[in-house]
Amino acid sequence: MGGDADPWLNSFQERFELLQFLVAGMRPFSPAIEHVSVQSLMPYPRNARRHSRAQIKQIAASIERFGLNNPVLIADDGGIIAGHGRVAAAKLLGIETVPAVRLSHLTEVERRAYVIADNKLALNAGWDREMLAIELQGLVDLDFEVELTGFSAALLGEEIIDLICTDPPYNVPIDGHVRGSGHIRHRNFAMGVGEMNKDQFTRFLADTLGRAAARCRDGAIAVRSCNLRVRHSGADRADIRGCRGHMPPVRNLA
Repeated sequence: MGGDADPWLNSFQERFELLQFLVAGMRPFSPAIEHVSVQSLMPYPRNARRHSRAQIKQIAASIERFGLNNPVLIADDGGIIAGHGRVAAAKLLGIETVPAVRLSHLTEVERRAYVIADNKLALNAGWDREMLAIELQGLVDLDFEVELTGFSAALLGEEIIDLICTDPPYNVPIDGHVRGSGHIRHRNFAMGVGEMNKDQFTRFLADTLGRAAARCRDGAIAVRSCNLRVRHSGADRADIRGCRGHMPPVRNLA
C-alpha cells in the first residue's frame, strides 16, 4: 500500500468507532409485554400530539378489525409515553386492559424526548405512491374496507372544488416502457396500462373525469395531462363530452 490512507478503511473505522460509542451508551433493557388496566394509565399532560375524535374512531375501527397489536409504551408509574390514541380508542370501545411495555430504562428527560420522537420520526417517512395506489386498488377490488387503512375512498366528502389537476393513465404499458434514461423502472398502474380497447378506454376516461367534474363548481378550471396517442384517437374529446360540460377543451401545453 502507498502512503495515502485507504478511504474505505477510514470509513469502516469511523463506523466501528460510532458503533462502539452507541453500544457503550445503551443500558440493559428486556422489554416484556404486560396487560394493564386502561383506567390506571395517565396521559402525558404536555403531549403535543393531538387526536381528533374522528381519528380516535378510526383507531377504534382498526382495533375492532385487526386487534390491539401495538403495545402502549408507559413509564413505571403508568404514565403514557406513546399510545395516547390507542388508549383513547380502547376507552371508546369499552376495553378494560391493553398490552403495554414499561420503558424503565429511560430517564425522565429521555421519556420526555421520546414522547416527541415516537410521533415525529414516523412522520418523517414517505410513501411510494405507485405501490400505495396499487395496494389500495387491490384492497378495493377484494371488497375490503379500505377506510380501515386510514385512507378514505371519499376524500372530498360534500366539498365543491374550483381546480382539478389530474394525470390519468394513458392506456399504455408503464413497466418496461416508461423510464428515466434507462436507469429508472416504474411499475404498472392498477389499470389503464394497455389492456383496454379504444371504446373501453374512452368510457374509462368519461367515467373517471365525469366523477371529478361532478364535484366542480361552474367555471372551475380542469387541467388534464394526456398522451399524444390519446389525443389523436379522439378519446380526449369523448371523455370531455362525458363530463357534463364542466371541463373546457384540453389545450396542448407542451
